[in-house]
Amino acid sequence: MIQIYSSKTRTFTVIGKNRTQVFSNVSLHETEALLFKAKLKDSIWRF
Repeated sequence: MIQIYSSKTRTFTVIGKNRTQVFSNVSLHETEALLFKAKLKDSIWRF
């Protein structure tokens, strides 16, 4: 998974195997929890 955090726009983007998730208005200390959530969603995603 690729993670991109922009402190200027406060967005956190996670590019996974099956989907890309963008979280807005995120502080830096929230990224670890959001990454866990993104991994979980990516693992159960079905086409």
